[in-house]
Amino acid sequence: MIIRVLRKDGESVRRFLSRKGLLGEFHPASDSDYVYFGTSRELTERELEEFGAEVSDRELQKKEALPQNLRELLEGELTPEELEKIPGSYDILGRVIVVMIPDELVSKERVIAEALIKVHKQVETVAKRAGEISGTFRIPDLEIIAGPDNTETEYSEYGCRYQFDIRKAFFTPRLATERERIADMVGKGETVLDMFTGVGPFAILIAKKAGAKVYALDINPEAIEFLKKNIKLNKLGDRITPLLGDAHKASELVPKVDRVVMNLAKTGFGFLPEAVKCVDAGVINYHFFSMADGIEEKLKEVEETVQKAGKKFEQLGFRKVRQVSPREWNCGVDFRVS
Repeated sequence: MIIRVLRKDGESVRRFLSRKGLLGEFHPASDSDYVYFGTSRELTERELEEFGAEVSDRELQKKEALPQNLRELLEGELTPEELEKIPGSYDILGRVIVVMIPDELVSKERVIAEALIKVHKQVETVAKRAGEISGTFRIPDLEIIAGPDNTETEYSEYGCRYQFDIRKAFFTPRLATERERIADMVGKGETVLDMFTGVGPFAILIAKKAGAKVYALDINPEAIEFLKKNIKLNKLGDRITPLLGDAHKASELVPKVDRVVMNLAKTGFGFLPEAVKCVDAGVINYHFFSMADGIEEKLKEVEETVQKAGKKFEQLGFRKVRQVSPREWNCGVDFRVS
């Protein structure tokens, strides 16, 4: 079945179809108004309405099937027990893949990495996570296990382009849907503080999609330099102000704003009082990590912090953004302060 959706919805529909296993055997296509997808089965009227899609008679080119998938490439190289432990997910960032290799497969990491390069034709370099993301600058601990020792790359998401070095600045593609969700919340004419901007994925999408004025703050000088490149790359020089500085002093660095985006899930709580200072009356989009049974307590702590700052708290929405371990979640809460 061939469907079409408005161009502005193309990326979100593609991701949804992919997650549901509904992408068919055809390459997507587009024109000035629509993006066209082939689906693996006939969609119901209800599904078409959910996607905002229409049936189309457009002809699409069939995909060339990869000769082998990752598991098939590794058969004969790994034992059946080892095949069960190969990574089920990894981050594809343009020409670079970042993967977590289980301890039991470290001796086979080179073989796995070379297979990943064969499966993903655009990839040249494979890096493995050698430790936690840590430090004030949020620098990932990575080790190259295949391909050239070049960790600069370019990545595209929702019509925005980002250039960065995965060894010098934090970036995850796993928050793509969350970035779009928040960008959709921002009203035209709003002023926004992106408190931990990194190379700018929240700031750039918000500025581009909502037409908002964004102050993009980070303490990592390497991240700010890539942010400046990405502002030019996306032609947003009049909408984003890059700021190198400590988020603990954000209220001294920016004027009062209508919204603060706080994407620092591990340690963001310590910056919450400062975020409240940046808003007279507005919205804070706050992210945090929590064990499943501790979410309500974390939300209560957020509310109490706002109230201690002399502000009123009104929760607007809550969601579990993604699961980071069997019992731990990356959560997001949106609330109004006044």
